[in-house]
Amino acid sequence: MKYIQELGSDFWTDYNEHDPGITILELLCYAITDLGYRTSFPVQDLLASEEQSEANFQKQFFTSKEILTTEPVSGLDIRKLLIDIDGVKNAWLFKSKQTLFFDKKESRIVGGRPLTNHTFTTFDLNGLYDIKIELDEEPVIKTCDDNTTATEEERAARQEKINEVINRVRQRFHQHRPLCEDLIDVSIVEEQEIRFCMDIQLETAADANEVYPWVLYMLARYLSPPVRQYSLKEMIDAQKAGGAPASMDDIFNGPVLDHGFFKEEELCEAGLREKVYASDIINLLMDIPGVRSIHHFKMNYCEEARTVKNEWILPVSPGKNRYYAIVNRQ
Repeated sequence: MKYIQELGSDFWTDYNEHDPGITILELLCYAITDLGYRTSFPVQDLLASEEQSEANFQKQFFTSKEILTTEPVSGLDIRKLLIDIDGVKNAWLFKSKQTLFFDKKESRIVGGRPLTNHTFTTFDLNGLYDIKIELDEEPVIKTCDDNTTATEEERAARQEKINEVINRVRQRFHQHRPLCEDLIDVSIVEEQEIRFCMDIQLETAADANEVYPWVLYMLARYLSPPVRQYSLKEMIDAQKAGGAPASMDDIFNGPVLDHGFFKEEELCEAGLREKVYASDIINLLMDIPGVRSIHHFKMNYCEEARTVKNEWILPVSPGKNRYYAIVNRQ
C-alpha cells in the first residue's frame, strides 16, 4: 500500500477496500498467501485425493497436445488440417475475389452493377477462400501420345471419390474456420501436362533399368513435391535449420492433427509451381548414382507441336499442378 501511495498519490487518493484497485490488490495478496501456504506441503499430498487417487492423478496434468496446440490462425495451419484428411495429397488456399457495389444514389450495397444513371464504387470482400486439392493417388506415368481413356464405370467411381473428399474438406474447414472467414469453392487442381525429352549418359557400371525409375522419381518430386507427416519421435530427433533440436512448442504449434506432424519448410516448398526450370531438373538428375551427363534436354507442353520447345523455362498455367510425361528413353 505504501508503495502504491508513493507512485500514484497524485491521481489515486482513495485507498479504502471499496476502491476497485484496492479490491484487486486484496484478492492478489490473498491468492499469493494461499499459494504460498499450499506449496509448503509435500507434492505427493497435493496431488493425492481421498478417493480414486490414481484415476484423479491422470487429470492433474495436461498433455502437450492439449495445451500447446491451437485452432488454425494462418493459411499454413489450414493447409495442415486439409492435407491431414485421408485422400488429400496436398491443398492450397487462394483468396476468392468477390466484388460488391455501393450504390451512392440509393446508399446501399448490392451484388450486381447498379443502374447506369447511378454512381457507385466497388470493393472486394476479405476472408473468402477458394481451395484447390490434389488427390492422394498413385502417379500415372504415360507418354503424351497415350490416348487411353477411362471407362464410364471408372469415371463414375473417381467422381464419387472426388465428391467424398471435397465434402470432407468442406466439413473440416467449417469446423475450424477462423472468425469472419468463409469458403466459396473447393475443386481438384487441374493438371498441366509436360513433355520431357533428354539423352542420359550413364557410368560404365550403371544399370539403365535401375537408373530410369530414379529419373521418374526425381521428376515427380520436383514437379509435385510430396508433403510427408512425421511421428513425434522423428520430429524430436530432427533438427531445425540452425542445427538446434526442435522444441515441444515448435512441434505442437498449430492445430491438432490425426496422422502426425508437418515440417513447415516442406509445406512452404510444396506450393503450386509457377515455372519449371530445366537447370533445376538437370541438377537433380545429375545427383542420381550412375548418371554421368545429360544432353539435349528439352521440355514443352504436351498439347503443343513437337517443333515448339521451351528449353530452359516453362511457365505453368496459374492454379494448375505439374503432371509429367516421358516421351522417350534412350
